[in-house]
Amino acid sequence: MQIRLVGRSLCVGSLLAMLATQAAYSQTVPRLERTNDFSIAQSLEPLSASQIRARARNITVKVLAGQGSGSGILIQNQGQRYTVLTNAHVLRLGTTYRIQTPDGKIYAAQQSGREFNDNDLAMLQFRSPNNYQIAILGNSAGLKVGEPVYASGFPADANTSQDSGFNFTTGQISELLGRSMRGGYQIGYSNDIAKGMSGGPVLNRYGQVIAINGKHKFPLWGNTYIFKDGSTPAAESRQTMDYSSWAIPMEAFFGRSPQFSEVAVNRQGIPLSAPPTNSSERPAAPEVPQVEGDPLPPSRVRQRLPQTRRQPLPAPEQSVPNSDRSQPDYDRHQLRSQQRRFNNNPRRAANCAWVASNCRNSPSQTPAASAYRPTENLPNRQPRGQRAW
Repeated sequence: MQIRLVGRSLCVGSLLAMLATQAAYSQTVPRLERTNDFSIAQSLEPLSASQIRARARNITVKVLAGQGSGSGILIQNQGQRYTVLTNAHVLRLGTTYRIQTPDGKIYAAQQSGREFNDNDLAMLQFRSPNNYQIAILGNSAGLKVGEPVYASGFPADANTSQDSGFNFTTGQISELLGRSMRGGYQIGYSNDIAKGMSGGPVLNRYGQVIAINGKHKFPLWGNTYIFKDGSTPAAESRQTMDYSSWAIPMEAFFGRSPQFSEVAVNRQGIPLSAPPTNSSERPAAPEVPQVEGDPLPPSRVRQRLPQTRRQPLPAPEQSVPNSDRSQPDYDRHQLRSQQRRFNNNPRRAANCAWVASNCRNSPSQTPAASAYRPTENLPNRQPRGQRAW
């Protein structure tokens, strides 16, 4: 008896010691919880102007095309190969291209074969063993007139002794067109853009690239405000548009390069291609508004199967042979009951049309078709006493 009591006390004591150890461990060791990276919004905080300037300086490059120059944006790094986004009219300045990186080094570049149709966009690629910062790509969804924006680039006539000719301007959104002009220009902003800054980035207050520089204020020749359909804005609108610089939204670039939209983020810092938090919900399409004139991505196109006309079905093969109709015990009520069942068939319309066009009054009638004519080739009515029923 005493041995049992001692054994029970030892068990209780060990259990209490185990619980105390587990409680102490839970207080010292943090508990790990599994979370979904896409379910937590990596909310971005607005940056100061100095922080945005430092970021713009690291992602903006100078594009040397022949004897002319422009600007570009570092948007991708694959090993030692970098991709630069710029304007197509910058590359038309020459046939050989070089890239001057933020550290002042110059690399030979080749034009990418990607086509952007009539959008004023182009891409270059160069190789370098150095590590350069890549731009955070965003979109212009939710952009409003009056929102602050920042633009950077390398003016062609700038003094290269001061920060290698880099120029950083501040301003705000002045106009947002409902449809894009030729070249894809759709966003107007009050920043001062000089010649040579074409191809540089336009950033929002979170440091995301939302557009590409392309047109400065007060064009020197002709009417450059022409929509893609050939129409032009009213004269009063054109006068106000002269006071704005114009940029191409990133959506025009994503429309022709959808793989870059997978690394882009929205204003909350969530990837545009992030799946919904609830796995049972259907994944939504990327939040990439389409610019007029650009095709929708395949995921946004609603497929419709080709419509084919329904072919009429042939008549049923159950019938009463013609040879049986001449017999005196032939039951014509059986034939009429078959006709009623045929008329109540849901496919009656198609079958009747087939029978009418192929069997009725046809010299080559089949027993199956002639059996469904209720009044033809029926035996004469016999006296009641001579009927078989």
